[in-house]
Amino acid sequence: MYYVGIDIGGMTVKGGIVDELGRILVKGAFDTLKEDSAEVVIGKLADFIAQLADRLSIGISDLAGIGMGIPGTVYKSVVKYSNNLDWENVPVVDLLSQTLGLDKKRIYAENDANCAILGELYFGSCKGKTDAVIVTLGTGVGTGILSGGRLLVGNGACGAEGGHMVINPNGVKCTCGRHGCWEVYASATALIRMTKDAIAEHPDSLMAGIADEEGKVSGLTAFNAY
Repeated sequence: MYYVGIDIGGMTVKGGIVDELGRILVKGAFDTLKEDSAEVVIGKLADFIAQLADRLSIGISDLAGIGMGIPGTVYKSVVKYSNNLDWENVPVVDLLSQTLGLDKKRIYAENDANCAILGELYFGSCKGKTDAVIVTLGTGVGTGILSGGRLLVGNGACGAEGGHMVINPNGVKCTCGRHGCWEVYASATALIRMTKDAIAEHPDSLMAGIADEEGKVSGLTAFNAY
């Protein structure tokens, strides 16, 4: 049996095909542009999945299931809201089903951190556990919560959005519209913002030189300077 796992991030989409034991058979990634619409991203994703299948010499119809982890609130196969993707009410399962030509019953979408903790529950460090919390760090901050052996989803699938806990009510404005969310201080986006601020304050620093040489500030700039 072949299963596809997809992680849709704010800047990169990663994915692979696994077997029923969770062993990765093939994997890859592609970048997305900030201006890409949901339809464009799903179109690229369909091509990407087809390429992964081709590398294993199998067809789309051979895929037993596709699971998508998406940042934001995902409820009943629809991305209700994702601030880092700028998506709202996007029927991702229907879109991928139509684009890929695969029965939508084989496609599942969930919050990315929820997917991460389920992966750990079945195949990783949370195996055999009934209570656990996972924190995912990327463009934003996500949290997946296992309580009493069940995934904590909450009202409208918003119950475990830990990245949007306000830790500083008068803090930096988040892309969700509020101020002082955890993810504006602990994500890759936050690191890039802080690096830019530090470079502006210290234009003769090593970090400034590295950013100038690379032509941009990335999440690696501070680490490379260190």
